Amino acid sequence: MENLRVNVEKARAAATKGYLNASELADYLVQRNLPFKTAQYTAEQIILYAISKDKELNELSLDEMRKFSEIIEKDVFENLSLEQTLASKNQIGGTSPERVFEALEQAKESLDREEN
Repeated sequence: MENLRVNVEKARAAATKGYLNASELADYLVQRNLPFKTAQYTAEQIILYAISKDKELNELSLDEMRKFSEIIEKDVFENLSLEQTLASKNQIGGTSPERVFEALEQAKESLDREEN
């Protein structure tokens, strides 16, 4: 691990491509009191639209998203951000910064034990 180097720019670019934040869009709609099945369907329709336009979700305009649901507000973009997407996964083994830090600490401790 001491020789591990992360290209932050490439990692960020990879993490923000390919609709990895699709479940956050559905979660956002559920939080706005849309029934789960309807939220899933609406998110799917928005994703299909984004694909047809060769855009990522965060590249759509608010007006484009609102064509599918008028409950979508400009705060949707914050919810779709990489930071929020990662932070929302705070369960054990999740991607939130706290959980990743914990996993790294455990890995370091495990490597230290193996060396001794």
